[in-house]
Amino acid sequence: MGKDMNSPQFITKIVPIAHMGITSINRKASIKEDIDVMLQSNLRDVIFEVDSGHRIFTVSDLLDHLKNSDDFSVAMDTLPQHNLTKVCENENVVNAFTIFENSRERYLGVTNRQNDLIGVVSYSDVLGALDPSIFVQKKKIREVVLPSHRIAVSSETITKNILHHLANVENAVVIVDDDKPVGILTPKDALHIVRNNLDTNLPICNYMISPVDTIADSLTISEVVEYLQKTGFKRAIITDKSRNFLGAVTQSDMASYTFNHWSETIQGHTHELSEMAKTLQAQAKSHEKDALTDQLTQI
Repeated sequence: MGKDMNSPQFITKIVPIAHMGITSINRKASIKEDIDVMLQSNLRDVIFEVDSGHRIFTVSDLLDHLKNSDDFSVAMDTLPQHNLTKVCENENVVNAFTIFENSRERYLGVTNRQNDLIGVVSYSDVLGALDPSIFVQKKKIREVVLPSHRIAVSSETITKNILHHLANVENAVVIVDDDKPVGILTPKDALHIVRNNLDTNLPICNYMISPVDTIADSLTISEVVEYLQKTGFKRAIITDKSRNFLGAVTQSDMASYTFNHWSETIQGHTHELSEMAKTLQAQAKSHEKDALTDQLTQI
């Protein structure tokens, strides 16, 4: 069952989980300079200021640019606008999660009371702050793996044909041979391939990370969430008893189960509180009547 609604975890603020301080770059800097900053600082995003506010440049934006051009000399402020959505430092993780779900963004700027940008919180940060105890405790991960989770390629697949799958920071390409996961390629790996101008006409086996860390399909949803939080991974590679690949579930997939279960918990508490309020209201009226009635004359 879910946590007590009065539990501090339920109203966790985003500041403790946000990355305070901003890694920024000049708006006139080139994409090449931006990639260098991202790699040197081990980041997947940087921020630059424009007249209308702040914009963010991510690995996803880089891959979108590569679809149309391989020119890395263009200035950051000439790229399609990707404005940074912002939330106040007093916001809680529940509302932040809802904003992420509605906007489909993966980063939010954090502002102070003076509306100054003081940090960034990612979708992964918010998901990691959700208490695993509110997840379904008995449902096995194999019960929620869908056909859409089983997207995989062989080790001989040409690299350039699959880079577009990594536009979402949570996505990854799982390389499978003979039904066994043998490698993985993440957005961070794609960033290195692009920055180092590696030959994308080569098979993916030249760049994949191997071996692959996998987990058994017998684990519960809650255990998978704990695994993601402990390892910091953005997805879990699921295999059966024979180590055959079943699918890759992301933090977003887990969040949907969290949110649904959380909603049911909230609705349950709301119903309980409503019934309690009716009972207390009836008792209050009864006590009020008793207080105003003479017990001897009943007047």
